[in-house]
Amino acid sequence: MRLGVAIRLCGYIAFGCGVLYGGYKLMQPRAVVLVCDAPFSVEVRERCRELLSSEFINRRTTAEILQAIADAVPGSVTSSLRHARHGSLLVAIRSMQPLVRINDTHVLTAERAMVPVTEFLDLIVQSLPRVHVMQPCEGNSDQVNDVWMFIQALPKEFFAQYVVNWYNKTHIQLVSIEQPLMSIVAWHSTRFTTQVMKALDHTIGILKTSAERNKRGARTVMIDVRIKNQMIIRHKQDGGGI
Repeated sequence: MRLGVAIRLCGYIAFGCGVLYGGYKLMQPRAVVLVCDAPFSVEVRERCRELLSSEFINRRTTAEILQAIADAVPGSVTSSLRHARHGSLLVAIRSMQPLVRINDTHVLTAERAMVPVTEFLDLIVQSLPRVHVMQPCEGNSDQVNDVWMFIQALPKEFFAQYVVNWYNKTHIQLVSIEQPLMSIVAWHSTRFTTQVMKALDHTIGILKTSAERNKRGARTVMIDVRIKNQMIIRHKQDGGGI
């Protein structure tokens, strides 16, 4: 077909063209050049090199190659193939955007996907904010979506000030790093608006002053913001869980 020849002469086969031209096989490349986004781990790069052998590419259509990459690299968002100079094939794989660590086993991405931490460089994984989820998210799309929405709405500075413990969507505990006996309890739809933040700062300031004056020992303090326009403060003498 002339159209197929035109595509070959153009030397470019993109991911978006897979539906229209997915039945075409690539010209046999002299070499395969793999380009992966920075967040991908060494393990992912090695996996792709093993997958994209000349023998594998020569026996498959464009659509089959792209699908194989998507299956082998769960942290990829798109892939593209194009012929480069000297008969080589350039394979480019774009990464999803890591958002937070989930239980040190998975990364929740900006694309709302749960990806094993091994898919990304450890340096990047360790730099991500951490969320402790008491019930595994994998396979639970509703929970993944709830966690994603809460994280997106949470002020970024909270991750430097609090440890996020997700029990369920109606009980999320933000434990102060500076004062572990003080925590904020929210639910997945809680929005920390400017008004709520000012009220929290004021309340926490009062509680800190009160704690400094209190000589009866440490007390666990929970600030519950799950009810709109209200803050419920609970105390428990001598620490302990909430």
